[in-house]
Amino acid sequence: MPDRTFLAWPFFEPPHRALADALDAWARREVRHHDAHAIAETDRATIDLVRRLGAGGWLKYAVPSPYGGNAPKLDVRSLCLIRETLARHD
Repeated sequence: MPDRTFLAWPFFEPPHRALADALDAWARREVRHHDAHAIAETDRATIDLVRRLGAGGWLKYAVPSPYGGNAPKLDVRSLCLIRETLARHD
């Protein structure tokens, strides 16, 4: 299990901690590590992952709410947690 003590840092709020926990659980189920050797395989894997991220509701953190996003403006802390969580899983 990776060190997640950083979630206790004071600039992460309870919603950030909940986001990290929920995405981590989702990624354990949905993100499949792959060793793609061909560009076509990488492209297919990327398209598949983006589709699953959208279906899971995770892409709503990448746009502000006027465009269907989660919050009135982008929350960089949430974006960083999402990026780090996904990177850890693949």
